[in-house]
Amino acid sequence: MSVRRVRAAGLIAFAALTAGACRGEPPAPMVRFERVGEDVGFRFRHELPGGRLDSLPKATMGGLAVLDADGDGRLDIYFVNGGWHPALAGVSRPRQPAPNRLLRNLGGMRFEDVTATCGAADEGFGLGACVGDYDNDGAVDLFVSNYGGSRLYRGRGDGTFEDVTEAAGIAPGFHAGAAFLDYDRDGLLDLFIGQYVDPDQPVQGMAVHGGGGSEGGEVLPPLAFAPQPALLYRNLGDGRFEDVTRAAGLVKPGRAMGVLATDLDDDGWIDVLVANDAAANFAWRNKGDGTFEDAAAVLGLAFGMDARERGSMGLSAGDIDGDGRLDYFVPDTTGGCVYVATKRWYADRAYDWGFVGMVRPLTGWADVPFDADCDGDLDVYKTNGDLRSLVPQTSFFLEAMGDGTLERRTAGESEIVAAARSAVAADFDDDGLLDVVVAVLEGRAVLLANRTQSPGGFVRLRLEGRRSNRMALGARVTGRVGERSVVAEISGSTGYVSAGDPRAHFGLGGAAALRDVRIRWPSGEVEELADLPAGSDVVVVEGEGVR
Repeated sequence: MSVRRVRAAGLIAFAALTAGACRGEPPAPMVRFERVGEDVGFRFRHELPGGRLDSLPKATMGGLAVLDADGDGRLDIYFVNGGWHPALAGVSRPRQPAPNRLLRNLGGMRFEDVTATCGAADEGFGLGACVGDYDNDGAVDLFVSNYGGSRLYRGRGDGTFEDVTEAAGIAPGFHAGAAFLDYDRDGLLDLFIGQYVDPDQPVQGMAVHGGGGSEGGEVLPPLAFAPQPALLYRNLGDGRFEDVTRAAGLVKPGRAMGVLATDLDDDGWIDVLVANDAAANFAWRNKGDGTFEDAAAVLGLAFGMDARERGSMGLSAGDIDGDGRLDYFVPDTTGGCVYVATKRWYADRAYDWGFVGMVRPLTGWADVPFDADCDGDLDVYKTNGDLRSLVPQTSFFLEAMGDGTLERRTAGESEIVAAARSAVAADFDDDGLLDVVVAVLEGRAVLLANRTQSPGGFVRLRLEGRRSNRMALGARVTGRVGERSVVAEISGSTGYVSAGDPRAHFGLGGAAALRDVRIRWPSGEVEELADLPAGSDVVVVEGEGVR
């Protein structure tokens, strides 16, 4: 492994945001969110097939993806919708199945629905999505996980997509969380797909699609169906993928929900963390020879602090305790887990951080760790929704208080009462503040514009691989803010079956710069950059430094 030291140049400063951070002690931030209305083009309503939550497949829907579909530098939003599938009992094919929708970002928090022309208006029974650039052409690609037949869309870079599922060799299944990753370090993104259950293999003679939720009975639990192993597709570099699941050792069955490609042991090889429903989580550790081993029990990631299996949902990474190491958030039906990194393993500290008391008796789906006010501490947005009915639950914002605690805050219009599922943080108006978008089952999505008053400074990096994959998925960025270490990892999947902002964002508080910046690329190469002053919004090219 070699280390390059590269001088930072060509920085783009947001003077309005950084002036306070550069003139002594800034005023204390006041976090505030404002709901974006339909008058600016933000319109999406999720539709359940038949309008009822009456089966387990329907309960697991609700993903979205943030991506720059047209290459204009602004983040667009792709919502996964209900669609239809012939295996859904009691639901005849509608005249017009609800398609997935793409909202183009016009800038200034304005949007345009371009579903009709984007080529990715899939009408299948959709769960979620992840993003990556599998052919390294500079245009982002999109994988949509479906019940019954997922879709791989190749981006053309102009806001349109081409369905290449059949040519790529992706087989159907009950796919949930998925992630692009370069597990063999060849510079090409491979695809890991988590499978939920086999709906055609009921346990103990239970009906395959029985139950009607709050509208007509009980949705069968996941234990009523046989678990399934994950799938790993290796990128062959010619548009095709090869199923290497067995060769890679990924044969253990589970009930995958969230999937996160992340370096769990910080050895430079990307691993895969899988949130399993009603089963122990998997931590597939990359052995560097093309194979994986489940190290969840060894690393302390298999169970909650009570040593029991959980109904794990989403997966997110963030350094909640500010020690420079990534921690993992796994919401569930009992308050969730917060796996905090120690020297050798992870320990569930959900009780210590107050998550359990704040969440029960709600059902958590996505924990979104992000620095809402750029003060240097990670805040969290939590989405909640009942598993078996559309009875609304409250999703809310937790603010880091700077003393190692989190407190629930109203923060303007941040609280949402709905059957929420996924959520991601992303800067849609490029003001340096991360906004939050929330998907709702059988309801309208919510976009919370971040209008925090007196925020701290920030630094943002977008990485572009050369030896590594073009989007640099799997890269790790570290640095120092004052005396504190900070870390971020570039990922094409996060939360519950979703994809968030692909850029690394660091809140600086009153610090003047992000110092000792170090990038470990997916290829294994390491680059060190000169200090990045507050307000820097830069592109870093592998081997070339700041562009």
